[in-house]
Amino acid sequence: MRIEYVKVGGDVRLWQEYATDVLGAKCRKSGDELDIVIDEYSNIRIDPSSDEDLAAIGWRVESADELFQIEKSLKALNLEFMATNSKANSEIVEISIQGPDSIRHEIKVESSSFVGGSEKFLNEHDSKFVAGKLGVGHMAVASGNSRDVLNFYEEVLCLKVSDYIDFDFGGDIVRVVFMRCNSRHHSIALIPMDMDKKLNHLMLEYRSIDELGRRYDSAKKSNYKIVTGLGRHTNDKMISFYQQSPSGFDIECGYGGLLVGDDAWDIQVYDKAAIWGHENFRN
Repeated sequence: MRIEYVKVGGDVRLWQEYATDVLGAKCRKSGDELDIVIDEYSNIRIDPSSDEDLAAIGWRVESADELFQIEKSLKALNLEFMATNSKANSEIVEISIQGPDSIRHEIKVESSSFVGGSEKFLNEHDSKFVAGKLGVGHMAVASGNSRDVLNFYEEVLCLKVSDYIDFDFGGDIVRVVFMRCNSRHHSIALIPMDMDKKLNHLMLEYRSIDELGRRYDSAKKSNYKIVTGLGRHTNDKMISFYQQSPSGFDIECGYGGLLVGDDAWDIQVYDKAAIWGHENFRN
């Protein structure tokens, strides 16, 4: 399983400039919307008609059986959802649900229409990103403080806890849970509180430290504020920086994220997010 696409609201013109000049990504128009192409599997879609926040998370499962198991779990928890069936054999090919975290989740077993044609597109423009079967990257979301949210991710989407970090949010210590759906250390981090935006940040991982350095140089020249300087995280060992995006949430540009195996993984609780660096420039 992986996050195949992320849909956010924003100004298409501003995002195209930002994605090209700062992120070093290729873009493609799709009607009134913009696709920021990460690789042949993954992309970010900018929807000018949505609020400047997270509009949907697109998950990709590898088999119809996985999707069937998700359907069974949703029914067992009495959660309402919409299912789309294949015209060929009546098997479920997509489930859409507004989760208990108030986020729209679109779960598909077949390749998303969002990324159709990306393979040909990227034959000419090689991807700079670590994505593929790991998914578009990772994200941190304001999930609200409800046990139902964790149940949804663990029991329905079958994500596993990788670790926790205790963050200081204005004097309150909040335990953020980091969860994985494949070997990427985490695909989603749940912040158990309400915030101004659902999407706290979206991380894109680059293939080389030099490419990350070039993105940092480009970010410093842009009109968007770098809110956290270069540093390395305690839990996933990612070297990264954070910059405010055209839609107001942060983009984390990273390199060298940890890959996790299923055998004998030891869940840790960290009391800080950085081994070094990550100086706060937000204020």
